[in-house]
Amino acid sequence: MITYYPDIGNAIRERRKNAGIRLFGGTTYQSHSPSAFLIDMADILGKNPPATYDTIHLIERGDIYGTTSIKGVNLNRNKHLHELSAYLQALGYEETDPLIKEIRNADPLFIYPPQD
Repeated sequence: MITYYPDIGNAIRERRKNAGIRLFGGTTYQSHSPSAFLIDMADILGKNPPATYDTIHLIERGDIYGTTSIKGVNLNRNKHLHELSAYLQALGYEETDPLIKEIRNADPLFIYPPQD
């Protein structure tokens, strides 16, 4: 099972950066507080801000399931795909965006927009 898609991660990261969305008030996690966007995402995902940051960081790196663990993906695949979908929705992706199609091709279980 392929879990690493660097081109997808790069596209997502560029979308966030081009939209001017920051994850922290400063430039590093350790020295600054979470941004309003990160706090909102944490609420949506049901995680704390540091765990949400870790998930976003992995997604933007290309680990679209938000984890590098194959075992973790297999155990919680739908949860990870839901988190990816929720993040993409928060970034403003339309259902017709080519990136959504690319992710669906990578994993047919991916549902967008996210279902509650």
